Amino acid sequence: MDSYRTYLATGQLSGSWLEDQEEDVYEVESRVPLPYPYPLCEHLDDSNSVIINTSVFHFTHRRNGHIVKLISKISLPTPPYSLEHAKVTQTELMRESFRQKQEATESLHCLEELRERLQEESRAREQLAEELNKAESVIDGYSDEKTLFERQIQEKTDIIEHLEQEVLCMNNRLQELESDQRRVEEERQLLCRQREAMRAEAGPVEQQFLQETEKLMKEKLEVQCQAEKVRGDLQKQVKALEIDVEEQVSRFIELEQEKNAELTDLRQQSQALEKQLEKMRK
Repeated sequence: MDSYRTYLATGQLSGSWLEDQEEDVYEVESRVPLPYPYPLCEHLDDSNSVIINTSVFHFTHRRNGHIVKLISKISLPTPPYSLEHAKVTQTELMRESFRQKQEATESLHCLEELRERLQEESRAREQLAEELNKAESVIDGYSDEKTLFERQIQEKTDIIEHLEQEVLCMNNRLQELESDQRRVEEERQLLCRQREAMRAEAGPVEQQFLQETEKLMKEKLEVQCQAEKVRGDLQKQVKALEIDVEEQVSRFIELEQEKNAELTDLRQQSQALEKQLEKMRK
């Protein structure tokens, strides 16, 4: 039936179901015009229409969830009309009641869908917040680890500089030993020539003196050989130190580059999570 008018008794709805109220009441007044052969009036009142006062009660039950009650009060016009008219009016009223019940059911269904969406968005925001906190914690951990590595690198750098100074000192010492070796060799050759000359003209005392000199020369040669051995060992140590220093420097540079790359990646992930969380909050 299309020829009826609906009026809201309170002018506005008393509340919204989305506000988690324990009980909501909606009152609607409908005026249904009388069917043919009664004339259709422009203005409907108590004398030419059937008045339907419908109350919709919505409340939250702890066990049963949301409950909707629909109560309709029907007021017939005076004087009373025929039975046929009452049947037609009852049919229209039943249609109106069914329509209102259907609208109430649809509204409740929409409400439940909206609640589910809000809960999903809330869970998504909480998950994003947790991921952001985890990312920030990891970034803080990597920052502390980076600080530790930088301190270790600085310590290793100081050690490397100290080793370089030691290598430089060893090289200088080797040069001094080589110079001493050349000088000793020259002195040995000179002494050999002098010894040969003195042996040809020497007496017993001079021969004994030459033997003592040869003994000293042998001891000096042994010392010289020992110095050569020490010099060789020092050269090997210097070479090993240089290789170790180069390897440590290369390793620390690689570690620093890896940590910087990981830290940059985590910061980008954190920024993406922050942007996504801001969008969710809006």
